[in-house]
Amino acid sequence: MPAERVTALRRAFDAALKDPALVAEAEKSKIEIDPLSGEAGAELVRQVSATPSDVVASVRAALEKR
Repeated sequence: MPAERVTALRRAFDAALKDPALVAEAEKSKIEIDPLSGEAGAELVRQVSATPSDVVASVRAALEKR
């Protein structure tokens, strides 16, 4: 996806989360809005994607034992 489009979508998402009507509806519904920024979300995906497969396998095995 072109960088300009990513930037525009991130800005639109951030603006939507500040919309007074959305905030009021979320408060009325008792829904907490606390998203990551687009940059922080992308960094999280990069970090998770870089997790070595042996670590992923160990975590899966540990979770299956619960």
